Amino acid sequence: MDSIPVCFVESLVRISRREELQQLQHLSGHWRLSAEVQWRKSGRLELAYLPLNPNHWMFWYRIKGFDHLGTETLSREVLREMSKSITSIEFLITEKLAVGRDWNIAPNRSDDVLQLIGRLDAPEKKLCVSAGSLEWHEKLFPKYAQLLKSFTSLRLESFPLFMMQFFKDMVATGRLRSIFFCEPIPAYQLYDMDFWVDYFLSESCTRLTADFKDFAVVLEIIKRWKKADLHGFTASKVLRGIEASPEAFTGMGMKPMPMDLLGSDLLKLIERKITGFWNIKSLHCIDHSEDPSGRIYVVFLGWGSCALLFQ
Repeated sequence: MDSIPVCFVESLVRISRREELQQLQHLSGHWRLSAEVQWRKSGRLELAYLPLNPNHWMFWYRIKGFDHLGTETLSREVLREMSKSITSIEFLITEKLAVGRDWNIAPNRSDDVLQLIGRLDAPEKKLCVSAGSLEWHEKLFPKYAQLLKSFTSLRLESFPLFMMQFFKDMVATGRLRSIFFCEPIPAYQLYDMDFWVDYFLSESCTRLTADFKDFAVVLEIIKRWKKADLHGFTASKVLRGIEASPEAFTGMGMKPMPMDLLGSDLLKLIERKITGFWNIKSLHCIDHSEDPSGRIYVVFLGWGSCALLFQ
């Protein structure tokens, strides 16, 4: 391990997430030393946008980690220092959160600071929306579109119609790696099936969690993938959150895979990407039409749900 160049170790440690830094500190030599230094200097930034009353929404924030800064006040200078070792940024838009004492109100002149946050390049940038009303969107999006479109992960409680253009704007940046819907998407709310198929098969997408009640979306993704040129295709994609039985995949060329014959590498991949072995009810596969290296693993779980791992 110590034969690896120090510059490589430091560059890898610098882009590691907080939980990864904890693991690296158990190694020896430069790995441990670099991880310990990065741990002390690293941290995450949490933002929240919520109403003090129905007509007055405000930005709040809290800083976690960054022990060397000696301050919890956001400023251009503080953000410049944070940019060297920030591990994640999480932005919550909600009507429900009651902030605690460790949250701070964003500075009165916060526009410049918020625009700088949009330009921060953190390994993880999560946008979580649990506000179902149009009001936050009308207040926030026109002014802070660049900030919102800088996030790489999106989690939503529901899928209102007014969000469709927002999705398209975020996807167009080529930065959005994952979307998670907490609630099922009814067929009448789908609006544009091709949009979801195109997004999942795009270079940027690695994970889409959505229970599409119009199962034609899932079947169209499989059909398009089977015909696609896999050269340069994103190495691994996960489609999960689906409620379906094996019968729903009739005509897709799906074949059962005996669980007792699974190789250790494949099992580790499924456990890392989807779930532990004990949660798997049955496993099937769908092969690519022309590329023998291409395969979809269809993992059926309990409660009638399934997940697809595209390799």
